Amino acid sequence: MTARNQEVFLKGVIAHEGSKYTDGVNPYDPGGPTRWGITLTDARLHWKPPATADDVKTMPMGIAIGIYKSKYWATVRADELPGGIDYSTADYGVNSGIGRSKKVLQRVIGVPDTGKLDDNTMIVLKKKDTKAVINAMNDERMQFLRQLKIWPTYKNGWTRRVTEVRALSLKLSTEPDVAPPVLTSEGTDMAKGMVPEPKAAKNAVKGSGPTAVAEEAVRDGGGWFDWIAAHPVETGAIVVCVCLVVYGVIHLINMSHRAKQEADYGHTVVPDMP
Repeated sequence: MTARNQEVFLKGVIAHEGSKYTDGVNPYDPGGPTRWGITLTDARLHWKPPATADDVKTMPMGIAIGIYKSKYWATVRADELPGGIDYSTADYGVNSGIGRSKKVLQRVIGVPDTGKLDDNTMIVLKKKDTKAVINAMNDERMQFLRQLKIWPTYKNGWTRRVTEVRALSLKLSTEPDVAPPVLTSEGTDMAKGMVPEPKAAKNAVKGSGPTAVAEEAVRDGGGWFDWIAAHPVETGAIVVCVCLVVYGVIHLINMSHRAKQEADYGHTVVPDMP
């Protein structure tokens, strides 16, 4: 059954994401350069580290499917999840981040939201009504999407997508031989339903560091270069300190963004079955 469900998931997510390439210029789309629903970040992490926007633009569908199998389906332990919950969890991860989808699954079944679907999560999940968990996850998913600033732009496509994912997930919970989906919202959900990454990290490094020092040295007629040449140890210490400060600022910004992205915006906890 799970192998069949994986096929349903793969065909569903490709249909929803579509083959169209987006260049990441759209300020309302936090995903950046994307094709088949695979962002440049994912391409670098799961395909080839030096991938460029052009690589994403020409990415074969087979590469995207491989990433969906390894990063999303396998990461949520979908082969071990009840039918329907597997599809809802994996698709939520594609649209709004795998970290969020795992935590939401844990929240709706009442276990600590560590983001790690450990054996305890699986044990508790077996005590829950599958359809109730599917509905609770998709209710929460809509609640999360509605609070995003880009909701007015993508609300129609996202609403159709969640409606279709919910309906198909409920079918999968009782009908193990459900055929791969023919979906009506094909290619309409190009934007990622996520909290946009802050631009402050880029601003933190702008105007500081070795490049800025060199530029100032040129403007000052080479005075800085003379000082650097005469004080190599002090220069090294300054560079290290600047790098540590910049790294610390970026790390704090990223931690804040992750906390917002995976925050609890309200959910229903599914009780144990009688």
